[in-house]
Amino acid sequence: MYDYGERLGRLSAAMADSTRRRIFEFLRESDSPLSARQVAEHFGLHVNAARIHLDKLAASGLVRVVRRRGHLGGRPTHYYQMDEGVGEIHFPPRHYRLLAEILAGTLAGMSDRSRRAAIEEARRRARLQALEDSSPLLRVQVQDLRLLARAWEEDLGNRGLKGRTRVTEEGGVEAVFLSCPFGELPRTVGELICDIHAALEEGRLGLAGKWCLDRGDRCTFTVHPPRDHPPA
Repeated sequence: MYDYGERLGRLSAAMADSTRRRIFEFLRESDSPLSARQVAEHFGLHVNAARIHLDKLAASGLVRVVRRRGHLGGRPTHYYQMDEGVGEIHFPPRHYRLLAEILAGTLAGMSDRSRRAAIEEARRRARLQALEDSSPLLRVQVQDLRLLARAWEEDLGNRGLKGRTRVTEEGGVEAVFLSCPFGELPRTVGELICDIHAALEEGRLGLAGKWCLDRGDRCTFTVHPPRDHPPA
């Protein structure tokens, strides 16, 4: 049973400590789950102290525990990672996720014209939001792949998203999202959410000039210059 007051209390207790806040950010930036020993070594803590902090974060729902056995067997080791299902806290509670599921489910059954309209609106809104945020992508004045990769990754970080960018050998920039911004929604609604996600990135990238975006698997996007616009 969901208890808003109880969850708020646990979150407040978990994030009241500055060390726990830094540990949470460390887990958020990590590409893989981390053990208490890894966290302890990074922050110069005793492993038992690190485990206490991690268990409090897990109790709050911000972090989840992953149990893994070593290649030699034995008792499984606890690893910790940011919970993909972490939601937003509002006063009073809002139900945006439920509304998104209803609207996305409805849109998924509508005509191609309606779907295209939704995708185009996503591009427009993303561009406006990027302008309001003074996105680092605005600093990309020439079609330089390395500059675009740095600006795009910084833009992702400013939005609180976990992503990594790199310049590819084929002459593009690849961005891999380490966690989906829409949680489990793509699995329940389908490809429409991924198409809207791609449109959101396209809208923001439009501030950095003319780029073509291709969507790969598992929240992976690659951008490259149009064929008639070679990179500088």
